[in-house]
Amino acid sequence: MSAAPHPLLYDLPLKKLAKLGLGLKSGQSVGAVLKQAKGKLAASDADTAAEAKGIVERLTAYADTLLKDAQNLKENDPYESYTLLEKTKKEFPDTEQGKTADKTLAELKKDKSFMGKYDAGKLLAEIKRTGDELKGIGTKPVNLSDKECLKVNRAQATKIVAAVKTLKKKHADTKYCAEAIDYVKNLGLDV
Repeated sequence: MSAAPHPLLYDLPLKKLAKLGLGLKSGQSVGAVLKQAKGKLAASDADTAAEAKGIVERLTAYADTLLKDAQNLKENDPYESYTLLEKTKKEFPDTEQGKTADKTLAELKKDKSFMGKYDAGKLLAEIKRTGDELKGIGTKPVNLSDKECLKVNRAQATKIVAAVKTLKKKHADTKYCAEAIDYVKNLGLDV
């Protein structure tokens, strides 16, 4: 597993620039690796330049995909759209894609309707993260309608109920609210 390349570079043979692939795999930002690869495009060694070109093409395509996906999700999933833009801005600072993401985020922050939907999506994400902390009793799955299970998960259940109430109060007309209500019903909560 440790020898496997980073998923973005999985079938790109790297010999001269193997360190860049390892850097990406070890957590170095995609934007930093992209910047380093761009610096190697004009290398006098043809193999190094070819590897750099391959890395630049892959990482640039990834950034472009993030931006395209964010644009495509803007209407139907504002939360995910915003999250992808934040990811692009963070992973690709000082690049064209990072600057585009930053500019788009600034524009979206001015759109009250969009930001309201984003806030609703953020609440749903928090509800689900808290739901992931729930524990079943023994081998039984989580069922908060069971008093024993509810007792074990009281803190998380209280947090989930409060978040759903806020969602219903502030964003009842969003798909995120409907999804949250279904989610808590499946957990055995009645909100």
